[in-house]
Amino acid sequence: MYDTKIYDFDLNLIAVTSGATTVNGFLYFNDIGTFEGHYPLTDKITDIVLKNKYLIISNKNFTGIITGKQVKNELVIYGRTLNWLLSKKVTANFEAEQKSVFDIVKAKILDVYQTVQNISVITSDQFSVIDYKNEQYTATFDVVKDLLDKDNAGHEFDVDFKNKQFIFNCFKGKELNKIISESFKNAYDTVYDTDILELAQNGYYSQSFQNMGDWDAEKDIPTLRDMQPLNYEKYYKVSAAGSKFDITFSEGEYVVCKTENGKWEKSAEAPQNGSWKKITTAANLPDLLIFETVLNGSIKNDAVKDLSTKKEVNSISAVSTLIFKKDYFLGDTIKIQMKKGNFSLTKKAKIIGVNFYFDGSKNGEKPILEYEE
Repeated sequence: MYDTKIYDFDLNLIAVTSGATTVNGFLYFNDIGTFEGHYPLTDKITDIVLKNKYLIISNKNFTGIITGKQVKNELVIYGRTLNWLLSKKVTANFEAEQKSVFDIVKAKILDVYQTVQNISVITSDQFSVIDYKNEQYTATFDVVKDLLDKDNAGHEFDVDFKNKQFIFNCFKGKELNKIISESFKNAYDTVYDTDILELAQNGYYSQSFQNMGDWDAEKDIPTLRDMQPLNYEKYYKVSAAGSKFDITFSEGEYVVCKTENGKWEKSAEAPQNGSWKKITTAANLPDLLIFETVLNGSIKNDAVKDLSTKKEVNSISAVSTLIFKKDYFLGDTIKIQMKKGNFSLTKKAKIIGVNFYFDGSKNGEKPILEYEE
């Protein structure tokens, strides 16, 4: 069993134990990982863990914050990887920024941790330059995850305990010339999972227009541009009369964008919220098999993000002789072969996670692979 180490948030080591009876943890390429460890109540970490609210736990490849504790006939420790902390910060709305994905991620993380001196945001990979906007106040983790998803990238929030530094690393996976297969004797207990429980091709959202404040039509303050898709679902109240976009505006009227091409128009009243809008995707299927759902979000951008998560799940896990952080890393692409009875499968799949565990007698790890049909 690997040692469990407990640190405070000054990154001082305050306890070490090898007394876990079972451990089960998950790490993910671009998501929040989990940890569950079981310990005897007589273990030396019990008193420390129960008396301190904010602690960091480290066990081999897992480093995270203790988020829960349970005492029955044993001590159970629950944890989340450190990126969970970003779900407890909020990033304000911002207009489109044409920068690299990494530069935007770095700026948003450092913005919410302005007073934290020992945090670094790093990468060794090249990232795409995109136009990205955030329409409303959003959990910082969701902004970061969405940005990295757009560039097929992932992240790890880790700690350099020796130098007492928090390190947020953005990275991309590599394509490996390796095959995981029970027939090659480098995998066993292969499990294939698929379901369409959350699948939807189309969705509906209840539209809300964003009140952007006042607009001086005479001086064009703030400056408005016509026919910009980013204008969609926004409106301003005219604070001073003037002409713009070949339209004459009077004080007290509104300038509104109700079309996705970004065309501004005049309105005597503020736009009404609550009309239902439909988002569709291409699906060459009979109506019986075109699935629809009600989406989260009150603007199209957020609704599209939600619809993108409503997909078929195709995943494979296997206990492998390949070693995490030696033979593969999160985000890498590898070939997986599976043959059980009359079922056979050979797919190129991305390693989206790894499950590590101690079952009371031995340590093990299972890469979690995802592929698309």
